Amino acid sequence: FEANKMVTATGIAFLSKLNPNTPSDDRLDLLLKDITRRGARHDEVNEATPVGGVTIKSGRGSIAVTIKRAGENAAFAEWLDSRIEDIIKKSYKEFTAVNSTDDTRG
Repeated sequence: FEANKMVTATGIAFLSKLNPNTPSDDRLDLLLKDITRRGARHDEVNEATPVGGVTIKSGRGSIAVTIKRAGENAAFAEWLDSRIEDIIKKSYKEFTAVNSTDDTRG
């Protein structure tokens, strides 16, 4: 699936798994049911605005931060743009120090 649309290859793969003796109307019905079932799993997105002009969208598959580069946030956006890589690296280092993958508890 791409952007809530079934890609051709996914549809063909699904149909190829069906019994070839299944009537075409039934195959179509099964395909539509599969599309509906998959569509029901849309990613729920939580959105927050911690400060004006800054939006954080958090879903099952990703987190996105958007900062407007205009108006009252222009200076903040430039400041953050020049530091974001270091902020992420520092945050990741802090995270890994607390959440070690070497669990020796047992």
